[in-house]
Formats: sequence, C-alpha cells, structure tokens
Amino acid sequence: MKSLSRLVAPVLVGTALASLAIVATVSYVTTADLDERQSLEQLEELQQSRLQAIADGLERNRRSVTLLATDRAVATALVDLRDGVAALEAAADAGTALLDDDEEAALRSTYEALAADEGIRRSLVAAGLDVPTAAELVPVDPVARFLQHEHLAVGPPRATAPQREPAPGDPGASYRAAHDRHRDLLRRATANLGFGDLLLVDLDDRIVHTVTGGPELGVVVGARTVGDGGLAELLRDELRRVAVGEVAVIDLHPTLGTAGRPAAYMATAVRDEREVVGAVVVRLDVERLNLLMTADGRWREAGLGDTGETYVVGRDLLLRTDARGYLEDPDDYLLRLRATGSADAAVSADAVEIAGSTVLTERVDTRPVRAALDGRTFVGRADDATGTDSLTVASPLGVDGLDWVVVAEISRSEAMDESSRQLRVLLVLAAVFLPLVALAGALLAWYLVRPVGPLVAATERIARGDLGTDLGTDDDTHDDLDVSSRDEFGHLARELTEYARAMRAQADELDEERRALDRLLAAVLPARAVDAVRSGAAELGDLVDTATVVTLTIVDHGGPAGSPGGHDETTAEHHHDLAAELERLAGRHHAERIWASADRHVYLTGLGRPDHGHDDAVRFALAARALAEHTADASVHLGVAAGTVATGVVGGGQLAFGVWGEPVRVALVLDAVGRPGEVLVERQMVDQLRIDVDIVDERHVDLGADDIEAVALGPA
Repeated sequence: MKSLSRLVAPVLVGTALASLAIVATVSYVTTADLDERQSLEQLEELQQSRLQAIADGLERNRRSVTLLATDRAVATALVDLRDGVAALEAAADAGTALLDDDEEAALRSTYEALAADEGIRRSLVAAGLDVPTAAELVPVDPVARFLQHEHLAVGPPRATAPQREPAPGDPGASYRAAHDRHRDLLRRATANLGFGDLLLVDLDDRIVHTVTGGPELGVVVGARTVGDGGLAELLRDELRRVAVGEVAVIDLHPTLGTAGRPAAYMATAVRDEREVVGAVVVRLDVERLNLLMTADGRWREAGLGDTGETYVVGRDLLLRTDARGYLEDPDDYLLRLRATGSADAAVSADAVEIAGSTVLTERVDTRPVRAALDGRTFVGRADDATGTDSLTVASPLGVDGLDWVVVAEISRSEAMDESSRQLRVLLVLAAVFLPLVALAGALLAWYLVRPVGPLVAATERIARGDLGTDLGTDDDTHDDLDVSSRDEFGHLARELTEYARAMRAQADELDEERRALDRLLAAVLPARAVDAVRSGAAELGDLVDTATVVTLTIVDHGGPAGSPGGHDETTAEHHHDLAAELERLAGRHHAERIWASADRHVYLTGLGRPDHGHDDAVRFALAARALAEHTADASVHLGVAAGTVATGVVGGGQLAFGVWGEPVRVALVLDAVGRPGEVLVERQMVDQLRIDVDIVDERHVDLGADDIEAVALGPA
C-alpha cells in the first residue's frame, strides 16, 4: 500500500515541474519564433541592401558607358584608331607583310605561353569550355596578328612612353600614332570609372583597341578565332542588336583576356555628333562583385556572423560570386559539398576544385533560388547548397540583361543562437531549481500528510492487535499521534488514543484469561492438542500412525526421584528450567511432547512422515543428553523405539492426553534400564538411521518372553 505522502509528493512536485516546463517551453518557443523573425528581417534588409548595391552599381556603370559613348574624345579616338586599322587592312590587301618572321615567331611564342598557362586552362575547363591550342589562338587575319603583336608580344606602351614618330612607308604608322595620341585618355577613363578594360569596336565589327591589350584585339566580332571562350563571340549578337543609346549587358564569362577569370561586359554604340562610328565595350571584373557580396571578407562586421553570406546565382543556377565557406576553408567546404550525396554537388565540387573558385563552377539548385528565378521573393527556412539548415532570403535582381538572383542566408543554428542560449540558461536553471522544487514539494507533502502516517500506523497496529503501547507517547518503534493538535487530525488522534486504551484494557483481561487456560492445557496436552482445543474442536479423536518414541528421565545428582533431598525447591526449579530447555530443543528437532511429569517426558517424532522420524528422534535424544551434561544439578537417560502408536484424549470429565503402543513400552524399558547419560536405541532402528552415530555398547535386555536388542549411544 502506498503512503499518502508518496502520492502527494509526486503530485506536488509533478505539478511544479509541469508548470516550470510549460513556462520554459512557451518562453523558448516564443524566443525562438522571435529570433527567427528578427533574423529573417535582418537578413532581408541585408539582402535588399546588397541587391540595391548591385543594381545601383550596374546603373552607374550604364551611365558611365553612356557618357563614354557620347564623349567627343572617345568618338575621335575610335575614328582615328579605325583609320589606322583601315591603313593596315589596305596594306594587307596590297600584299604587304605587316609582321616579319621574327615578329610572327614572337607572337606564336606568346600564344604558346597563353595556351600552356595552367590557371587559364583550369578556369576554362571548370567552366565547361574548350581549351584552344596555340595554333587556334593565333589569328589568321594579318591585321589582328599585327595589333596583337603590338600589345601582346611587345607589350602595350607605357602611359608615360613618348609618342613614336611614324617611319616612312610603315603600314602601322597611322595606327601607332592614333594609339599614342589617345592611350592616356582611354587609360584614365578606364581607371577612373573602375572598369577592368575598355574596348573600341569599329563599324566593321573589328576590335580596334583594348586598354589592357588582350588577345581580343584586332579580332572581328563573331569570328571564331580565340575558342569558345573568346569575347568576340560573346559580343557578336549583342552589338548587332543593341539600339543606339541603349546599353547591352553581357553575363559573366571566362575569357583569355582575363586569364580565364569570369567577367561581365557592357556595350553601346559610339556617336560622333549624330553619326554612329562604332561601339564601346567595358569589362566588369568579377572581383568587384565579389568584394561587394563578401564584404571584403568582413562578414561579421557586415552582420553575417560566423556562417552568413550573400551571393549571386544566374539563370543557369551557377554562382556568380565566391562562396564564403570556400574562401574561408576550401577543403572543408568541398568535403561538405560532396557529403550531400547529390550528383550535381559532386560535379560542382570537382569543378570548384579545378578552378579554385565557385564562380561559374558551383551549381546552386535550392528552393529559394528556384523561387527567385520564377520571379518570387523567398523568405524562410531551407537547406543551402551544402545541405545546412538555413534561414534564407532570395529575390530576382530585376536588371535588364542580367537574369540574376541575390541570396542572403545564415545557418539556422547561428540565427537561433539567442534562443539556444536561453534554452541553455533554462536547462541550467532547471538543473539548479529542480532539486529545490523536488525538495520543497517533498517537504510540503510531508508537512501536509505528516499526521496521516501516525494515524494509519496506529490504526494498523490496533487492527493487528498491538495495543501494548500508548499511541500518544514517543518510543523507538513508531511515530507519535499529535493529540495536542487543534485540527481534525488532532481530534481523530485523541479519539483513536482513547479507543486504543479501552481496547488495551479489554485485551489485557482476555490475555490473562487465555494465559491461565494455556497453562492448564499445556500441562495435560501436547501443543497440537492445545491448538485444537483453542480452535474450538468438539472432539479430539485417536491418531494411529507410525512414529518414533523418545522417553527421557531426569536424574538428580542428589538421588533418584523420591529419595531424600531429591525434590526440594531448588531441585524443582532446576527441573523446570531443564524442561523448558528441552521444550525448545524438541521444537528444533521436530519432536512433539506428548506428556511430561516432574522427572519424566515422552516425545514423538515422525508422525505422518514416511521416514518415521528416526533421525530426528536420535538427534533430539543426543542433543537432550548434551544439554543435561551442561547442567550441574541433573543428568538424563533416554530410551528410543519406533513402531505403530496411537494418541488421543483419555478420560471423560478431565482432559488427559496419552500415547499407546509397543514402541512406548520398549522406549520406557530402555529408559528404565539405561544409565545416566546413556541413550538406548533399538538395534533394528539403528540400522535404518541415515546419520552417523557413535555406538559405545550393545546390550541384550531380557524381558522374558520378548527380549530387546539395544544399542547404547553415548558415554559407557
């Protein structure tokens, strides 16, 4: 039965803990939701600022390109360079060699070095482009070879170099002169406006000038002369369809002019007053876009924490900027990318590893990117390219000519850091306060139900008949009843105490009467007969069974019973003590006392048992002899015999219990002929014993017609 305190304490503690858990859960969920919303709001602001910065930068570039296209100095430079190229074309058409053998060899050597450049090759391979050979790179057009020799094999003249005087009959003199006149202007314009390069294209679609002197110089737009990665092919369609006054935007693409690094371009028509004289093309290097999107590596200062980043993805799902993870730890980033198990991610990882950059090599096919490419803004939770659970904001750039989406994201675990911190604080508080709450609940439960325990215990003791202790006093066995309390428990305790006292008085009277009756019954009946009488049996019938009889006679050291001095008060007291010890000894050896007088006792063993109790009888007899040997005032001799006996009540008006049968007669005879300290046992019974015994003597007892063969166990 569970105590009330064991029921109340868990209820109180459980209620307190449940309340604490509910409060903690609500607090955590509320904080987590608030953290997520605030993180998304901050991320959305950051994404919009990056998107606006890109759009504003592109718009500034558009305006700068438009200003260049309408600048009279740029138009003049284009016309002069165009005329110089025209002179080269005329000379080439007339069969004049524009380069000698050494210059041709120098140009081929330059392209062989370009084709062998491992960085360029890796970038082109990673972008899925063919890597052209040196032979493919050398232009077939002699004009293009001349211009590229001037800028690649020899190298572009320094801005501080003096203008060169034209040599008589030199077909390149006009071009060199135009280049020397306008180079400083074009270089300054390119540097001041922040462009990577500036190219001028004449009306015949030939690139007549580049500030950096790339391999595109002299190439006719649309001609397949520098491989699939050539700028000429990129510009082919755009320059032909762009309207005067409009600016065409060309997405990132790796070219030889940028050593394989991706770059974007803007192009528009150049007007000399009202006449279109060609086109101007500017290069927008990816580094400037990377610088903006990566905050120049200061992500934390930009509010992106340890895992946040912003990046740009194109319609082809390829990154247009470098991923933060790759910039910070390339090996770990590639490992996480491959760990997603996606085939696209594995291909992307290989391409990124080859190119050494994620630009145009890593494919980002995520829900936010797909939504933004469909023209929708995504704000919420999604996995990033490496499978990390992230908070993401993505929306289309909205700039004509560039089908880009701008993405800002941060790992959800970092975004939820505040709520995680609160959860840790709650766990710490729980670890501290839970034991206190449990202790407080246990103490409160103990205080509330403290009077119940003694009341229940007192009631149980009364029900068991334990009325011997005053329920209202302190002792070492149980709690007190608080009879002084003025509440209901105190009143109940007082009533229960009075009831217990009354019951105890009645019980004492009944106990005294029962003890008197027990003494009377025990004097004439064995224990089982006493139990039968107590249980209210109307008759005690005879029992016939096989058993072993043990008779024991106590002999005083002063003389046998009835001799002078044999039964004074001291002797009687010794007999009583010995009889009590024999009674306890009989119980240990399963021997039942049948009757007893002052100096003689009869016991039975083995009633109702197949072994007849031989072993128990002998053990008891030997133990009784040993007990008597330790008593200074008396000794015993015993007789043991086995067979069929009958027991039962004899007499009518008075109770008397007896045992009859041949074993009784034999045991009494053996007892009578035995000497003090001697145990005489029938010979035939000794042979059936299963215990080891010490046979000290064998004796023939002559009874006339019926002799007995006996064995003495014990000292001679």
